Amino acid sequence: MHDKMLVTYVINLKRSTERMENMDRALKAMQVDYERVEGVDAQLLSEVLLSRNATPSVEYPYELTKGELACSSAIGASAYLISRGAAVEALRMSARISEPADNFLFGPWSEFSRKVPCWRLLGGVVRRRHGIKTTIAGRNVRRKFYLTKRLSLKRLARKMQMALQKRHLQETVQYWLE
Repeated sequence: MHDKMLVTYVINLKRSTERMENMDRALKAMQVDYERVEGVDAQLLSEVLLSRNATPSVEYPYELTKGELACSSAIGASAYLISRGAAVEALRMSARISEPADNFLFGPWSEFSRKVPCWRLLGGVVRRRHGIKTTIAGRNVRRKFYLTKRLSLKRLARKMQMALQKRHLQETVQYWLE
């Protein structure tokens, strides 16, 4: 692998061999090299080990599952942090988290996302309303997202600049661009 290429990691439970085979086929078809990382299996962890990862300061509107606690000990999510201060704060606050990484970065009840404004760039434009339960597949909850009109990059840049000038640091808004 060329040292300037993006490294792709596949996190997979040891017992999920069929899922790994499917990922292997899909990635080989796209000619993507990857490295497999064994996921943390909640079924193999004791309550003591799971509770060590718990973040006592975070109050959720639901009880986290064992799987969510185990996942948070092994994975991360990507986000661009455009200020050095935000990056330092993210590293400090994520030293001990029990929530899924996307909830830590973007969840409305996350201490980090309340301190740092979050912007995502993907898909069509969507705003998040307060009250989202989770982004974990399989949960029987409604995700409170709603579509808004599409924005040009220039218009989005103006909106972001205005929000930063007004210092709307407590407002967490997500944008997805096509």
